[in-house]
Formats: sequence, C-alpha cells, structure tokens
Amino acid sequence: MVKDTYVAYMDPSNEQIRLVLLFDEQFEINSHELLINTKQRPKEFVVSNLQHVLMLKCSTEEDTQDWVDTIKNCTEERSGQIWLHKKRYGSSFPQRLNSYCQWFVDAKDCWEKVSSLIEMAREEIFIADWWLSPEIFLRRPMAEGNHWRLDYTLKRKAEKGVRIFVLVYKEMEMALGLKSLYSKKLLQGLHPNIKVMRHPDHYLGSGTFFWAHHEKLLIIDQLIAFVGGIDFCYGRWDDSKHLLTDLGSVQFADQSTKTKVSVSTTGDFQEIKLTEEHETNVQDNGENVKILEKTIIDGNKPAQGGRFKDVMHRAVERIRSSRSRETTPITNTPSQLSTPEEAFTSEIKHVTPSIRFNNFTGNLSALEEHDSTSITNEENSTRNFESNGTEKIDKAKEKRNSIGAIALLAFPMEPKQRTLVRRVVSNLRPEKARRRWRLALQPSEETHDEYIVNYCRLQDSKVDMSGLQGAGKLWPGKDYVNFVHKDFVDVDIAFSDFINRYDKPRMPWHDIHSIVYGSAARDVARHFIQRWNATKTEKLKDNNAYPYLVPKSYNSVRVPKIFFSPETQRVEVQVLRSVSHWSTLIDKTEDSIQQAYVSLIANSRHYIYIENQFFVSLINSPDVNNEICRVICDRIIRAHRENETFRVFILIPLLPGFEGDIGATSYSALLAVLHWTMLSIAKGEHSMVENLRLAGVDNVQKYISFCSLRTWDLLCGKMVTELVYIHSKLLIVDDLYTIIGSANINDRSQAGNRDSEVCLLITDHEFIDTRMNYQPYKAGKFAFSLRKRLMMEHLGLLEGTYPRVKAPSTIQINVEDPISNTFYEDIWCRIAESNTRIYEEVFKVFPTNLVETFDELLAWRAENKLADDDQDAAKERLSKLVGFLVEFPVNFLRKENLSPTFASKEGLVSSSIFT
Repeated sequence: MVKDTYVAYMDPSNEQIRLVLLFDEQFEINSHELLINTKQRPKEFVVSNLQHVLMLKCSTEEDTQDWVDTIKNCTEERSGQIWLHKKRYGSSFPQRLNSYCQWFVDAKDCWEKVSSLIEMAREEIFIADWWLSPEIFLRRPMAEGNHWRLDYTLKRKAEKGVRIFVLVYKEMEMALGLKSLYSKKLLQGLHPNIKVMRHPDHYLGSGTFFWAHHEKLLIIDQLIAFVGGIDFCYGRWDDSKHLLTDLGSVQFADQSTKTKVSVSTTGDFQEIKLTEEHETNVQDNGENVKILEKTIIDGNKPAQGGRFKDVMHRAVERIRSSRSRETTPITNTPSQLSTPEEAFTSEIKHVTPSIRFNNFTGNLSALEEHDSTSITNEENSTRNFESNGTEKIDKAKEKRNSIGAIALLAFPMEPKQRTLVRRVVSNLRPEKARRRWRLALQPSEETHDEYIVNYCRLQDSKVDMSGLQGAGKLWPGKDYVNFVHKDFVDVDIAFSDFINRYDKPRMPWHDIHSIVYGSAARDVARHFIQRWNATKTEKLKDNNAYPYLVPKSYNSVRVPKIFFSPETQRVEVQVLRSVSHWSTLIDKTEDSIQQAYVSLIANSRHYIYIENQFFVSLINSPDVNNEICRVICDRIIRAHRENETFRVFILIPLLPGFEGDIGATSYSALLAVLHWTMLSIAKGEHSMVENLRLAGVDNVQKYISFCSLRTWDLLCGKMVTELVYIHSKLLIVDDLYTIIGSANINDRSQAGNRDSEVCLLITDHEFIDTRMNYQPYKAGKFAFSLRKRLMMEHLGLLEGTYPRVKAPSTIQINVEDPISNTFYEDIWCRIAESNTRIYEEVFKVFPTNLVETFDELLAWRAENKLADDDQDAAKERLSKLVGFLVEFPVNFLRKENLSPTFASKEGLVSSSIFT
C-alpha cells in the first residue's frame, strides 16, 4: 500500500498490515547499496528507511516496475518529498506555516480543554505518557461525580467506537512505583477499543535500564495535539492559586464577592463577542494565501436563542444519510474492535419510543460566525479552517439533561419523530439564531458534522460551578502529594491518602502545556505512530489485537474553528525530538531539541526566559555534555563586552522533587540532583557564575537571575509554607520564539539517545506593539502573551489571585518591558529578594543563602520561627509579600561536598541517571 507519506506492507492472505515504512531522510528504493547487499533479482525490489529494510517480490517484472514507479512518484510529490530533505535543527519534521496554537499555564485550564476535545473525538485518540493514572479527574471541583474522571471519559468514547491507543513508560519497578502494569490492565479492561503498550522491556544488553519515555502527548483524530510537561497522573492538577491545603467541604461564594468570569483559556467561559471578517489576499513565499482578518467587537447582550437541538438534529440526520463516513486509515484492527458506525447503530435499540422535550431548558448566550479559511503552506498542504460551529460564549449551563434528551441528540429517529422534533424545535428557537446555525453548517461539510454534534452536546451539558468555592476535595487520595516529604506508595489504591493532609501541606505544581492543530498535529501523531509501530514490531509483531498505525494524509487538513479559543494564535510550528534507536528503532540519534535551544539562545537579542524542572548543564566538563549552560554564558559575556542590555530569567524549583531530608545523615536522590544543579549554577570551575566572573562579568545579577516560587497558608490554625514545584519545560526568547514540551535541561532530555522527548518550537508571525528596553518593539502575540501571563502569576497580578499571594494595590507593576531597569532591577529582582527575606524571617525556610554548611543548617533549623512564636507579627510581615517569586539560593551548602557517597545506592549507579 502506497500513500502520500508512507509505504505499508500487507499480508496478502488476510490484508493485514505487517510493516509501515514512513518517508524520512533515509528513505530509498532500490539504491545501489541495497541492490548489492540484498542480491536482488528482477522480480524483487527493496525499500528502506531509518527504521527498516523491506524486500518485496512481485509476480512479474512489469508489476515490480509499476510498484517502483508508484513509490517514486509519491516521493516526488510535495507532501512526500518534504520528508526526504534535511530540516532545521536536524529535526525529522518541517516547519509548518500558518499553524494554530494555544498555551496553557497549569493543568486546570489544560485538562478542561482536554476533556472537551476528547468528548469531540470521532475516530481515534493517541496518548503517550511517562506516568498515567487512570483515576485522575480532568475537571474540578468534581460536581458531576466520576463523569470527568479520565478512565470514565475514555470508556465513553471507546463505547462509541473511538479507538484509543496508549503508550506508557515501563518503569524499573525497583526504582519507581508508577504501577504502569496496573494502569494498562485497568484501561484495557474498560473496553476492547482501548489498547495499551508499555516500553521498554529492561532485559540485559538492552541499554535501557536508565532511560525513560518522557513525552506527554494527547492526539485526537490526528487533527489536534496536546504537547507539554503535564502527565495525566497524580499531583499534576493545579491552578494559579497554588493552594497548600485541601481539607474538603463545598462552600458557596458570597454573592457580593463573586468575580465575573471573562475570558478563560478553554474558551468555555467568555465575554460575549461578535465577529466581522474581511478577506484579503497577501503574498507568502510567492504564493497567494487567503487570510481572514477578524475584527472582534465586544457585545453587551447575548444573542437570543434556545439551545442546540435543531443544529444537532440536522447534523445527526446528515451523518446518517451520507453514503459513508471516512474512517481512520488504520487497518489490521481486530474484529472485536467495534467501529464508530457499529457503535452508532447498536445504540438505536436502546432509544425509548417517547422523547421528552421538557428537558430542553436555558438559552444560548451567543453565536460566533466564521467563514472558511483556505491556507496553502510551503509544502502545498491545504488547511481549511472551517466554520463548523461556534465557540460558546456563556456561563456554564445547568446539569446534564435526562437520557431522553440525549437520545434525541445522539440517536437515529424514525421519520415521524423527526417531523415532530423539527416542529417543536422550530417553535422554540428564534429565526435569527437559526440563520446563524445555517450559515455555520454548509452542506459540503458533512464529514465534520459529528464534531458539531459533539460540541453542541458538550456545551449543552455544562454544569454551573461559578458559585462554588473549594470541593470535597480538589485533590482526593493520591492527588494530595508532597514529593519531598514522602514519595508515592500504593498508587493503585487511588483514593487512599498517603500524606496526612491535616499536618502536612501539599506541594503545589506549576507547569506549561500547549495545543496545536492541523498539519503540526499530524506531525505529533506521526511521532506517536512511529513509536507505536516500533514497540509493536519489537514486542507484539504477530499479535493482531494490536494493529499497526498509519498516518493520515497531509494533502487536505481541515480543522473546524469550533476547536479554537480566543487565546489561539496563528504561528509557525516545528516538532522537535530527542529520540534514538532504543526509543523508536531509528538508525540515528536526533537531538533537535538541544540544537534549537542552543541556536535560539546564541542568536537572542534581548532576553532569555527559562522555566525548567532541572538545570544540569556544565561548561567544558566530561560529566555533562549538553551545551545550554555554555551558550547562555557566551551570550552574557558578549552582552557585557558590547555594553548591551540583556537579561536571562531562569526559574527552577527550590529543591528537586525527590523524597529526602537535606539535613539527614543518610544520602538521597534529592542531594544527588541538588549536587549537579549547584555545580551547574555557581559551584566550581564548570559552573556558569564562575565562568562569567573569569570572563570579567563581576555583577552577574545584572544579566541573570535565578528564581523559584514559594507560598504559605494556614493549616488547622498553624502557619505553613512550601515551595511551588516548577515542572515546566519552557524557553521564550525575545518575545518571538517559544519552546514548550517535555524536555528538561539535562543530558537525559537533551542528548537524544537517552530519554525520549517531544517539544514544539513556536515562532510568532503576528505581532503587537509593545516596548523593549523602553524602545518601541514588535512582540509576537504567542510568546508575549505567555511570558506576560507567567510573570503576572509569579508577581501576584492575576485577577482572582489567592489573597495570600496577591500583590498589594500600592505597588504598580507593568510586565510588558521585561529588560528595562525599571522592571528587571526595581521589580523582578527586588521583589524576589524581599520575598525571600520575609520567608527566612518568618519560617526559617531552607534552602537559603544564609546556610553554607551542614552545621549551619542544623543551627538554622533549631532557631525559633516567628510563625510559631507570634502569628500576628508573622502575618504582618507576610502581608508584605508580592506574589510567589523568591530567589534561588545559589550559595546553599556551597562549602559542602554533595556528591554521592560510595556507601549510598546513589553512589553505586552511574551519575548519568542524575544528569
């Protein structure tokens, strides 16, 4: 089978796919080397790529030549040819112009969007995770019981015929208690349409004992892809408040203190907007590109109209009347996997004859009209961003309706019932709203009608939680975590606490994720398919229950605009990876993530903003090889010599997220990672600070700030504090370039032949006017909005911010110009220093720059805390805090040797585990 971007070998006896060869830079057919090595005969030909070599035999020489010509023709077409050329940064994937992308800060908004789009899936869902906990809740508070629990959500889609494929990291059980086998058994036990594979198998000689699959991916219908640092697992859900306590109980907000919801990152709650669109033609790389210019006008009143019954009825009717619906090009699927059509048909028998119309209540707040956008990129791939519906612009609706109403929307109806429904619906809905729906749904868009149905059903079933504060609980069972205090145990017992939440605060989690649509999402899906097929070939080649997957065509990628949120930006996207033979069976090592980091940092003009879980990067050291620290150092030295205003913002967690007590006599992984972090930053000849000083940069803080996050709260009357764990994997450069993904700053993530990783490099192509070092500047919408959002959160400037971290109204903070002295020195660095001094005074926190030896640490911990001695005075001091920002203590324990001892288990293994 030959398609636009791959060749698949099918077993002629049963037409099941036995091997898939993706077009790549090493894709060849009948090369001279292959002909010699395989001793090819006239009726045979050989196809190879980075993963496989396949010899095929035909019945005649004419057939052989026909196949060879067909494959060569596909590789010469633009959609196939692009895979054969080298790409920027050594990536396997091209740059995708005119892509659409959105960022998420913290898991709350991200998982709400995830839950919405999973509900809209039509054909398939791909999930790749380092750790996957099926019992996590995607939406909180859990006002709808288990409805939005991940396993329940996936089961619902599987029962409707959506095929779900999951790849999880197979951990070394003696080292990690992730219980991936438990997750696999639970998910596969839900429905035959859910297939899970674990990788790698850690056998002798495999070389995989130390490495992990670290990607965090969700791909829906090969059309939507979530990429970032957030696993679907315990402890990840959080929001900008970063609460320390969760004792449960639902409370209702006082009516006078309710905050009006405006624009959210999920697009589910928005101000009412109307749109006007104007078509213009512009030149892009010599080709005509049709672009829609959208003018958004705030409206004062919602559009009048009822709910979504009529549009959903028409969409369902079109789906059933069409000849057939195009399904995902996945073959070799076992017979027990029910198709969407079978699932759809099988549900007919469960529909009750009588349909209750009295369940339709409420009004549609607003409708947003969209035309179609036809976009042609450099690879001649067409992306038609369709107007298949609206983005709902309203508060959450009433609780889901009865089964009778759902039956009306989802199940086929007899002609008499259809007539009755049309008559009732037409009486319930004003003509103006009906016209808008007719404009949104064109007859030629039948293939995406099911997206419309699922979208409307989802909006119709919203539960109003605007008056709720807290829940019972936000972090149930294993979700209430504090990694430094105690590592996970018994993760297969989901709702049993393992930390005393009345005594120990939770450790808040700060993270970054993103969503991308269209061809860039196809690229992310292609990576997943490559990994899935490699795992099947390695472990389950002859098991027909686990099919080979194939990519969808790039020739026509159509994205309904109902997926978009107001925060979705038009950008250029390139997929970056760290992969090698052990992770994907390819005969090369790809380190395009590191190459992109190094290039962007070296060519930066104004600033570098980094948030990362780790910072392990030495200069000219045989122990750590990634170049990130060196290139940052070189850029600062250049700025110093040329007297440039240049800033580097680095945010990392105050402590590594491993169980351990720094002052304890026993060694721990926490100290091992802290050792390499301190060597990278300021300790020893290979550190950044030491190399800067040797180059004559005496005032290091003028150019670079190392910061962290911390917060405090009251727990059962006791004042407590805890670090906010930064798990982000983010780089922003000059408000123009952004890297979001799963890659940490260490050799494990950057080398390419260790942990497997996926990131997105997002380059802005739409700009806004702002200022950089007091001068007018064109900033990219995506990078600028994300950097601004993060700084506002860290400085307590977000609306609705938790009172304990809100910036005092007396402080005027503008984050738009990040490198000016007014912001960098007078606000960012000064607030970090002030907050640090306050926490040290009130709580005697550590790590701290006031402690350089273990003896000093012991004495520091023994000192009386103001929080214990005088709560009123402590609260007065804490009222001066501004946001979460604190200094990272670069001199903590600098006089101690923190390297692993030979007597510890950390000293018995290779240092590469920690670097």
